[in-house]
Amino acid sequence: MRSRVPVACLAVVVLSTGCGPDHDAQPTVPSVDFTPRAAVVADDDGVACRPPDGCTLPAGSVVAVRNEGSSPRRLRGDDGRTFDTGELRPGEQMTLVVGRSGEGDGDEIVVSDPDRPGQTLTIVVLAPGAG
Repeated sequence: MRSRVPVACLAVVVLSTGCGPDHDAQPTVPSVDFTPRAAVVADDDGVACRPPDGCTLPAGSVVAVRNEGSSPRRLRGDDGRTFDTGELRPGEQMTLVVGRSGEGDGDEIVVSDPDRPGQTLTIVVLAPGAG
């Protein structure tokens, strides 16, 4: 009987202390701006960046990828290693956040449509805060 008393007292102490002074604090969600800095646009004439000089971006930038053409399109970054939109029907859009994989002047993401191999563009991803 004597060995159970310290265990019972310890349980009362642990249960009464909670998780510290901030145990009533609620978790917060960080503020993130998902407004695209640029858009990769596929239409019947090809693939383009808007604004035209907008495909050089700092890491962490949001990019809209949309189909403004009259037929379904599928855009991929680096043959699908960076991103793959799947089929985008006319008027559909997706967003992505570009990141960096290495050091140096900038990473390049080659955007292409596997069904239209001549239609490509390059996104240059700079260090965070650059550009």
